[in-house]
Amino acid sequence: MATTPSSSTNDLAEIRTSASGPLCLQRHNSLSPLVLDTGQRGTVRRGCTGQSVAGHDIVRVPPNSTDPSGAGQSKSGRGSVIVSSPSLGDSGMVRQPDNVIARPPVGDSGLQRPSLTSEGVDPASVPSTMETACLAPERQYLLNAGLSDAVVSTIQSSRAMSTRSLYSSKWSVFERWCAERGEPPTHCEVRVILEFLQGLFDKGLSPSTLKVYLAAISACHVSPDTGSVGQHTLVSRFMKGVRRLRPVIRLRAPTWDLTLVLKAMTGPPFEPIQSIPIRLLSIKTALLLALASAKRVGEVHAMSSHPSCINFADNDMMVTLLPRPGFIPKVLSTAARQRLVLTAFSPPPFESDEAERIHSLCPVRALRAYISHTQSWRNSDQLFVCYGGKQKGCALSKERLSHWIIEAIRTAYESVGETPPPILKAHSTRAIATSWAFTSGMSLEQICESANWNSPNTFVRFYNLDVSRAPLAHNVLGAADQSWTAKFP
Repeated sequence: MATTPSSSTNDLAEIRTSASGPLCLQRHNSLSPLVLDTGQRGTVRRGCTGQSVAGHDIVRVPPNSTDPSGAGQSKSGRGSVIVSSPSLGDSGMVRQPDNVIARPPVGDSGLQRPSLTSEGVDPASVPSTMETACLAPERQYLLNAGLSDAVVSTIQSSRAMSTRSLYSSKWSVFERWCAERGEPPTHCEVRVILEFLQGLFDKGLSPSTLKVYLAAISACHVSPDTGSVGQHTLVSRFMKGVRRLRPVIRLRAPTWDLTLVLKAMTGPPFEPIQSIPIRLLSIKTALLLALASAKRVGEVHAMSSHPSCINFADNDMMVTLLPRPGFIPKVLSTAARQRLVLTAFSPPPFESDEAERIHSLCPVRALRAYISHTQSWRNSDQLFVCYGGKQKGCALSKERLSHWIIEAIRTAYESVGETPPPILKAHSTRAIATSWAFTSGMSLEQICESANWNSPNTFVRFYNLDVSRAPLAHNVLGAADQSWTAKFP
C-alpha cells in the first residue's frame, strides 16, 4: 500500500520521475490554488481562448457504433464537469505505492465498447472506407515509390487517428475546390495551392487553420521536383504573410470566474455529495480532477478505475491514479509523468464549519463518492462512464467529458443566479489552474511537471493568464499548513 506523504496530508501531491524511479514531491505552497470569492466578484472577460477541445473535425464512426455519451444525460445537450487546480508537490519526497500496477490489467466486460485510443476514438469503429479516403493519395504515392504495403501502413500510422481524420476533412475541401476548376489536386502547381489558401484567408480563417489545410495538402500532394509543398519558398513566405497580416490575439484574462465556480460547488446543488444526482456528482468530480491535476482533457479521460490503476490509501487520505494501459499521451516525452497522486484536502476532523465546507472541494472525496456510486452499474474500467440512457455504465467519450466540464461551470454560475459566459471551453481549466498556481508562488518548473509541459515557454506563451486583478480570495487548495482566512458572506 502507498505510504502517507512525509508532510501534512492536507496538501495535494504529484508524482515526479527521476533516474531512480517515481517520486511523490510535496511542497509547502501548492502550485495551483483554488480560490473562493470573498464577496466581491472579479469581472469575467469574454472571448475565445483557443481551439475547442471537441471541434467539428472529428473521426466519423458508423451509424451503428456505440455512442458512449449516452442520450438523456443532459436535456440541453451539454455535459457537466468539475474544475480544480493542478496538484503541487512538496520539497519532501515520499515513496509511491509499489502495488498500484502489480496486477495485470483486465479487459472490460463484454458490454463495454472496445478500448479507446488516446484521442478517445475506438479504432474498431472507424470504417476502412474513411481510412482509405483519408490516406489514399499519400498511400498511392508511397507505393509507387517502391515501398511495400506493410511499410506504407506503418509510415501512415505515425499520425494519430484524429490527425488523419482532420487531414481527410481538409483534403476533401481542397479536392472539391480543384474539381470545380479542373485542376488535379495531387499534381497541381504551387500557384493553385496558394490561390486556394488565399481564398480561405479572405474568408477570415485563422493562420492556425490555414496551417492545417496546408499540412493536409502537403501529405497528399505529389511534388517530386520541389519536395514537400509546405516547404516551397513561396508557400513559406505566404504563411509568414498570413501571420503578419492576421496576428494571433491571445486573451490574457480568464473567460470565467474560478472563485465564483468554486464557491458555488461548496453548496447546493453540488452538496451534500451523498445525496446529489449522479449527473451533478459526475460533473463535479470531473471538474475537480481537471483543476487539481491541470492535465489535458485527453489525459483525464484516459484515467482508469481498474484496481491496478487506482488506489485509495490511508483511509482515503490519498489516491493514486494511472491511465489505462496502452494510453499514449499527446507529448510522448511526458509518458513517464502520467501517474497522479492526490492527497485529501482539509480532511476531518474539522476545526470549524468553514473547514468542513472547504473539504467539499476535495478531489479525493469526490473521486471516492463517484467510484462508490457507479461501481454497481459500470460496464467499463474507464474512470468516467455514462450515467444515463442506453449507454449507462459504458465508457464516456473524450468529447462528452469536455461537455461535462463546460456544464459544471455553467451549472455553478446558474446556481448562484449569474449568467454563464457565452464562450466556455474545457481546455480553459488548464490555463486557469496553472495561472492561479503561478500567481500563488509555484515555480515554472513545478508547473511544467504538473501540467506535463517540456518547456516553460509553453506556459508563458499560451497559458499564463492575468489573474492578479481577481478579488482577494482564499486559496482553497493551498498548502496544508496555511490557516484558513477567507470569510464567506
